[in-house]
This record gives sequence, C-alpha cells and structure tokens, in this order.
Amino acid sequence: MTHLRRNAFVLLTVLTVLIVAAVPVASREAPSPPPAAPADVESVDAIITAVYDVISGPAGQKRDWDRFRSLFLPGAKLIPVFKTEGGEGTGHLMWSPEEYVERAASGLEAQGFFEVEIHRVVESFGPVVHLFSTYESRRKADDAKPFARGINSFQLMNDGKRWWVVNILWTAERPDDRSGDSETLHVEFVPPVVIQTAIKAARRLGHPPGDCLGVGDSHYDVLAARDAGLRAVCMLNDGASHNDSDLSFANIPAFVRYLRVVLG
Repeated sequence: MTHLRRNAFVLLTVLTVLIVAAVPVASREAPSPPPAAPADVESVDAIITAVYDVISGPAGQKRDWDRFRSLFLPGAKLIPVFKTEGGEGTGHLMWSPEEYVERAASGLEAQGFFEVEIHRVVESFGPVVHLFSTYESRRKADDAKPFARGINSFQLMNDGKRWWVVNILWTAERPDDRSGDSETLHVEFVPPVVIQTAIKAARRLGHPPGDCLGVGDSHYDVLAARDAGLRAVCMLNDGASHNDSDLSFANIPAFVRYLRVVLG
C-alpha cells in the first residue's frame, strides 16, 4: 500500500509540474494581439476584407502590421502549402502571425503586392465559419493579369464580441506543373467568366457591382452573381427559379425585349 501511495504521489507531482510549466510557455508563444478596429471584425465580410486589404499595397508602401496582428486569435497559424522541389510531393510551413510578418513583410513592401478575392464558398455552424476564398495576386493593382491564383482556406470564430481569424491554409493553382499533375481551380471555386467580366467592367466605369446585372441560365450562375454582389438575372433552366433571382425570363429574346423597353 505504501508503494502505491508513493507512486501516486510521484505521478501527481509530475502532472502538476507539467501543467504549471505549460502555462508560461503557451503565453509566450501566443501573445495577445493589439486591439482591432471594430469595423474590421464586426462581420465575416469585414474581417476577410481587412485581411486582403492590410497585406496589399504598392512597392515602397509600409503595411499596417499591427492591424494585421489584430485580426488573429492568439495561437492562430498561417499555413502555405506547396509542391516540393521536383514536384514529387507536397510540403507546408506553419507560421504564427508574427512569423508571417517577419518572413513576408520585406518582400511585399519592396515588390508591390495586391491580392483580391474573386469568389468564396462559405460553410457555417453557430459561431464557426469555414470559408474557401479564391484569390488573384498582382504586383500592381491595375495589372491586366494576375501572376498567381489560388485558394485561401479561412477558419473563423466569433467569441460573442467580434470575429477572429483562427487559421489560414492556402495554396496556389499550378496549371503548368511539370510533373503532369496539373492543379487548376475547379469551376465551383471560380465565378463564371461573364461575372468576372462584369466586375472588372464595373470597376473600370466606377459603378458598384450592385448597379450591374449578372446574367446566367443556371442556379449556379445566380448564386455566383449574388456572391459577386451583382443583381442576378436568370433564364429559367437547370432548376433556377424566379425566387432565386432578381429578374427571370423564359429565354434570351424575352430578356432582350425587356431591355429595349427599359432602355427605350
């Protein structure tokens, strides 16, 4: 019995030491972030917009890295996923927000970097949100073509007061992968070409997307238009219905007749 008591005491002592030792280590690894601007963390849209905005800017412009830090839950990770050298496997890195700043800040600020979201797929349950955000990256905001596209996989959480970024896992598409294992974005992660064109045209003309029409003939087209912030117009095919869209027509000639009447 004495032997059992001695073993139990030793076990409890070891557990106590481990628990006590773990607390300061965790606090050192996950410092509290600076206060966030309320407008940056009041909604899912707001915090995603803030992430893209804070890392973007022309060459020579310093980023507001305290704003960046303020978006992340203590202990959050940023995880790039990439093909290993030779294209025979997949590798990844795991950075804290502070490690991301240390590794990425100088390159982003020296070369210029603009990243925008062109589409998203969202799943949510209570205070937890998972979001596939399709991105395009450019060196200059007005570059005709992006030098990279891919998906940022966001994990978000609402603590009852604000939204937090818990993790970001991302990878770029590789259409020219020499291994032959081409990795391009599937259609469900990219808005239809007509929607992308409308967004770009709206930006060039100085009109908000809500003043533009996204026209399609499927339920997916209608959802993509809504995701892009456009007013949705659908032809009644593929299960699309009047209730899904802002306007619906039996066919294209009917839509053309409507435009002629409205536009005079």
